[in-house]
Amino acid sequence: METPSSHYALLLGLDDSWRVDSVDLQLEDRRVEIRLSHVGSGVVCPECGGACGLADHAEERRWRHLDTMQFTADLIARLPRCRCPDHGVKTIVPPWAGKHSSFTLLFEAFAVEVLQACRTVKAAAALLGLSWDAVQTIMDRAVARGLQRREATLIKHIGIDEKSFGRGQDYITVLTALDGSRVLDVAPERTQAAAENVLATLTVEQRQGLCAVAADMLPAYAHAVARQTPNAELVHDKFHVAKHLGEAVDQVRRADNKALQAQDDDRLKGTRQLWLFNKVNLLPEQRRRFDAIKKQVLKTARAWGITDLFRCFWGNVSTLRRVAVRGRRFSAFCLSAFSGCPGARVESSPPPTATPLGWSTCERSFARFRWSTTRCDPPGHGRRIPRVTDGSPRPSAGQRASAGGRPAVRGPG
Repeated sequence: METPSSHYALLLGLDDSWRVDSVDLQLEDRRVEIRLSHVGSGVVCPECGGACGLADHAEERRWRHLDTMQFTADLIARLPRCRCPDHGVKTIVPPWAGKHSSFTLLFEAFAVEVLQACRTVKAAAALLGLSWDAVQTIMDRAVARGLQRREATLIKHIGIDEKSFGRGQDYITVLTALDGSRVLDVAPERTQAAAENVLATLTVEQRQGLCAVAADMLPAYAHAVARQTPNAELVHDKFHVAKHLGEAVDQVRRADNKALQAQDDDRLKGTRQLWLFNKVNLLPEQRRRFDAIKKQVLKTARAWGITDLFRCFWGNVSTLRRVAVRGRRFSAFCLSAFSGCPGARVESSPPPTATPLGWSTCERSFARFRWSTTRCDPPGHGRRIPRVTDGSPRPSAGQRASAGGRPAVRGPG
């Protein structure tokens, strides 16, 4: 007949060296205490992994486990200490928890999932019923495990971007692997030094094997990419290209509006959002007004036409990659779009001072069609960067099989 002790031994995935002595249900405290004892004949040194003799047992410790129904579950045990000839007396690492941790591996894995689903550490702590410091410690341990498991595999496409962190003008530089959608490293500030620091975390083989680096238009990032990854092509992502095009249209609109108002003409007054919004997102009455005003002979309408033509390119990447091998004629169109001059001639070489953004910006925007890089950071990473980037605990197969479904999340108090 199965007893509570044998039942919990199966749920915890314990081997023959551990035994469940008792299961104490405390109704008033809404707690289940599971006491364990070591019954194995031998122990292993946590430093070298060698078989050692048993020295004694450490003081009693407690680990927070996954909740049982609506009750908090704690594991309680005295860990054996080994006598290693090379490292002396050491406390062994239990199979259900990491070294120096107050939580089981299964609980830390669940806490990592809660962290990824919450916007802040404070919100995750409230759901888990833990302090902010405890949840932060779990997150730090998960990141350390992930970094330890990371392999130096070849990466073809990476992204480097800045993110606003905290309040005010506080920024961090983020390095991501675009193919695997992983955050590789972060560094404070958005300077060339910060960009070079995160790029330097890649191995020499990884940097030499890079094909393309997607980044915004910060000169600091361009210089860092040129120094650290000379074999990779710098690509400007869709968001920043579209942002500059929208700003150019708005500048033309302001100049047009100023000239028209000097003649008591208010045609462009209150039309800023009409030129910047995607046409499919306009209301019917806005669309009718926009259709009427864009047909008039205005510089703003011509500038918007170039931007609208450029927008359709993002949806035809496969076709444009075939065009990309020819290059110069399409680059000349990019130059025309950035400069706001729809009648610009196709030059055999880039003009010396073509646009404020420069010929290199057009070339880097054009390079986007040679590589499948649409943005310099994968979607959703902005929310997760301050939290777990790479790893959660990986329990044993027995623990995963016996864990069952997720327990109910306890609220604060």
